[in-house]
Amino acid sequence: MNKIIVENFANNSNSQKNPPENVDIAVLIRFMRQIKIPELFATLPDFRQQAKITYSLSSLALWAFATCIFRQGSKNALHTTLEQLSPEHREGILHFLGIAGKTLPHPSTVDDALAYVNYEKLNEMLLEMFGQMNKRKIFYNHAATLLPDNTYYIGTDGYHLHTYTHPHAVDEHGNNCCPHCLPRRHNVGTDKESVSWGHTVITFVFICDDFKIPLYVYPLKAQQVNTNQSDEKLKQECELNAAHIVLPLIRKSFPKLHFTFLGDGLYANRPFIRLCNHLNFGYHIVRKENSLTTLGKKCDELAKLDLY
Repeated sequence: MNKIIVENFANNSNSQKNPPENVDIAVLIRFMRQIKIPELFATLPDFRQQAKITYSLSSLALWAFATCIFRQGSKNALHTTLEQLSPEHREGILHFLGIAGKTLPHPSTVDDALAYVNYEKLNEMLLEMFGQMNKRKIFYNHAATLLPDNTYYIGTDGYHLHTYTHPHAVDEHGNNCCPHCLPRRHNVGTDKESVSWGHTVITFVFICDDFKIPLYVYPLKAQQVNTNQSDEKLKQECELNAAHIVLPLIRKSFPKLHFTFLGDGLYANRPFIRLCNHLNFGYHIVRKENSLTTLGKKCDELAKLDLY
């Protein structure tokens, strides 16, 4: 299952894909009700002012969860998709989310509510949920669509959560002391030079044709990466560092499952492939056209051999 695929790499992360209206999604939602996923999210501590609450924290956590499993490009995309669904299908999904009536939460409402969620607690829930799905054989019972090639495909992506123009946590000297704030300098060397701080998480998901299920959410700390680089380079370093930390945790939680990692050319390097081999992970790596030219040339040479 180990491959480095050389072809055009289309980034579909911003596509708006409607929740598929088929038996697998219905089975998934029914199963998540059976294992009490809404009740599980309801155990998350809620630090909001209760008198000003319109939506429960469980509903908003499920909203973010649904954005992932239905492969929506964003929470805005989920909002648009639900508005476009037939009343019958929309009512069913809203009932699962625990949202009464027709008023949908604004994406900023979801962000504000989840800003202070404990990541460790959330990840425990996600791994427990995935474990329950395996224990009850939901994947094997629907292997044609949920478990193609008899392997669990895992992907990852960086996600920017918040930007602060002023430190939101400071020490006695007024300096930012939040470990998760990644400093970004703008207009360096000009009279408009400024600093902002951002929170970035790396999400690891189980990927199927029709939906994906979150497995782990990893918040990056400033000390783990070089923040004096471009936004794109920083994002890549965040994703690569997180993979070296989180994939061993996933393997430890599920020592007997066969996983295959799906990634782009960022992961076409010796340390990462050694990590996959050490963890007994398969890997499919897709190279963007005109990138990693030396690797592309070598793959072209191998493609001419009868063995390949």
